[in-house]
Amino acid sequence: MIYTMIAGAIAVVFGIALLLFPNALKGLSSVCDNILFVLDEYFRPRQKLVGIVLLLIGAWLLLINLIYPQLSLLMVIWIIALFFGLLFIAMPGLLKSISSIADQKVLDTDEYVRRSNRLVGIIFLLAGLYIIVIALMYR
Repeated sequence: MIYTMIAGAIAVVFGIALLLFPNALKGLSSVCDNILFVLDEYFRPRQKLVGIVLLLIGAWLLLINLIYPQLSLLMVIWIIALFFGLLFIAMPGLLKSISSIADQKVLDTDEYVRRSNRLVGIIFLLAGLYIIVIALMYR
């Protein structure tokens, strides 16, 4: 449960930061983009391993969701983990294509978050508080 509490706390911190300090997050965004680019290059030769880890995490969350069906939010997370785990293992080229198309044509998430910082901040804040409450209820 400690990991759940940490995830909730991180979401709350980012929610508050988006609400109170949206301009400071621009610099953080560019730093994170550089780090993610390095991570992408690092993980590219290890895509199968990343896929296996995502499948294990998805299966673990599925098991938890079967034990505690009232944690309905977990269903979305384990489905996403299993989906991307399978993509990393079975179709890594397709995953890269989807990512580049989504970045160019569908939605520039950095720009969207900058324009909608209040909405995204409130969503993060509420999601983080929900996660913390659920973790406290089931510990």
